[in-house]
Amino acid sequence: MKCPQCKSEMAAITGRHRYKGSGLDHVFLTDVEVFECSCGERLMALPRVKDLNALLGRKLIMQPSLLGGEEIRFLRKNMRLKAKDFADKIGVQQSTVSRWEKGKQQPDIHVDFVIRALCAAHYGLGAKELIDVIWPEALKNAGKEKPKIELSKADWMEPVLEAPQKPASISENDIEIIAARVSQLVADRMKNDFHETRDDL
Repeated sequence: MKCPQCKSEMAAITGRHRYKGSGLDHVFLTDVEVFECSCGERLMALPRVKDLNALLGRKLIMQPSLLGGEEIRFLRKNMRLKAKDFADKIGVQQSTVSRWEKGKQQPDIHVDFVIRALCAAHYGLGAKELIDVIWPEALKNAGKEKPKIELSKADWMEPVLEAPQKPASISENDIEIIAARVSQLVADRMKNDFHETRDDL
């Protein structure tokens, strides 16, 4: 490959590289080629980026840690939603979404789950595992450092299901059910924390 800057031949290096195109610092790709030039130019060769981003979206909503602003921005853009449309679907103001994505405000705990549920519908995933396993773990790990996400080239080169053209909406009734479930999980966690504190006295 010729360097687009100096037209010299670029050297191909296969290995583990941060996925800067995602905008996320904790996402790494393995077994991908990066072309480097002596002039400092560096290009990553990524086939089937759409499939890669769909896989990453699935990984993000299934990770056992609360979503951050950069992750919310990635998920929204991967669903091809404008900030206002995304805000309408999860029942908040567009300015609230903007504050999340800029890191100026953390979403309420129940909103974190609403976002995951919306994304799960988009990616064709069921909500049962989110409710019973993933989200309780995310709640427990709140405030902890996010685990790194590593994706091998072979992971997204496998056939994946196409996402629906229009992400599903979540009804007010769905949000009430989710909020009730989340409130119960939060209450259970507070009760467990209280008992652990009493035991330490």
